Amino acid sequence: MACIHGNDPRSCIVCQTLAEVDTLTGKSAGSGRASKAAPVDIVSRGERSPSTGNGHHFGMHVAVFAAVLIAAAISVWFVAGVVFAFIRVFEVLLVAVAAGTLGYRLGRARGRREHQ
Repeated sequence: MACIHGNDPRSCIVCQTLAEVDTLTGKSAGSGRASKAAPVDIVSRGERSPSTGNGHHFGMHVAVFAAVLIAAAISVWFVAGVVFAFIRVFEVLLVAVAAGTLGYRLGRARGRREHQ
């Protein structure tokens, strides 16, 4: 008699695996036969294996920290450059206004003396 997969029930790997999983979960396998399949490791995706630990993430954390530090330094450098550029423009305008005012007053004072 063949299993639902068309094989001999004692040599069908699918039936043996399902029977082993059923015994692990507590559900009956339905056939009552003893399974000769190897034990099945059930691993959930949320669990970590004890051999990996947290050590493999250290390099990634250091790389992310270095990238954030470099990005912050470049941002500070850029902002400081913009601030100093505005200060420089203000300085040039201030000197231009001072020179214009001084030139205007000197020219006006000299012009008065020439007309007298």
